[in-house]
Amino acid sequence: MPSEWSVVERFAKACGATREELLELQQAWSRAYAARDLLRSPARDGAAAKDGTAARDDAPARDDAAARDDAAARDGEQGDESRSDPSDASAASAAKTRLPLAGVGGRWSWLLRFASGIAVLSAILWAFDATQPRTKVSSPAEPAVSGSGQRVGVNLLSEHCPVVMAYGEKDACVVELQRLLNRAGAGLEVDGDFGPLTRMRVEVFQIRAGLRNTGLVDEETKRALYAGKARLTTWPRERVVRRIHEVFAEDPDRAVAVANCQSNLDPLHVEVNPSGIRNWGLFQIYGGYTLAELGGTPERALDPEWNIQAAHRLWAKTRDFRAWQCGRAVMPYSPSPG
Repeated sequence: MPSEWSVVERFAKACGATREELLELQQAWSRAYAARDLLRSPARDGAAAKDGTAARDDAPARDDAAARDDAAARDGEQGDESRSDPSDASAASAAKTRLPLAGVGGRWSWLLRFASGIAVLSAILWAFDATQPRTKVSSPAEPAVSGSGQRVGVNLLSEHCPVVMAYGEKDACVVELQRLLNRAGAGLEVDGDFGPLTRMRVEVFQIRAGLRNTGLVDEETKRALYAGKARLTTWPRERVVRRIHEVFAEDPDRAVAVANCQSNLDPLHVEVNPSGIRNWGLFQIYGGYTLAELGGTPERALDPEWNIQAAHRLWAKTRDFRAWQCGRAVMPYSPSPG
């Protein structure tokens, strides 16, 4: 049994335990830990040690007695075979089977305590698990390919897809998700891989559909996708570059280079910070105090015109790009030939 609650807690959180379930599990772990301490009490260990010492001290005497008994048995076997009782032989065999365990108290008591602790914890965890409501989990849908070589998806609301789809999933359900996002204008490669770009487009769709932007595809998001509740169209790259040049007339090439470094000139780019706060759009406007200071919202920050104008207001405070992570590192943007 783990000797630290933190180990059990991390495992439970990884399995999706709620706060109430964590509290209940902690109480169960505490009881199991107390039972283990009881098994480790000094009185039991001392008694076991004494038993083991006594067993070892008496071993020579038992060996001498066993030798005399064996000699007497051999002498009696020649004349008393007719008087031998099968039940006596069975009893002797059982005694010989039990003899090796007579002196294990001191040497093997830790193993007995360990096995007891594991049994107690297993029983508690089994009882805890038995009280939890069961959610049906369908097996993941395997990616399928049609005769023309195109990937085939499955209905997101069917039993073949998870109730909630998330980043990292790779199956036919993701193929269908990407197909639906592309129908809304996402421009994704349909590869069945729920990667970073697919997650970004899911969040943008959720925002524009009036849903909570989690990046998780729950039932509400699935139904909104099938109903076509939002569009994901935005400016093409050439228009983005042209507009940045117009707004940042003071330093147009460096402005484009910063935006290219921050978002690859993608107006719908969304990055998640370690704190969980998002950066939004072309210039990756910080979704915390910066967005609030500029009077924006996530939906407004995904509008390329608003994002470029807001970035220029930030730039005008210092007339440089120090507010951006890429600001001092990038070289002026040079479009690739062709």
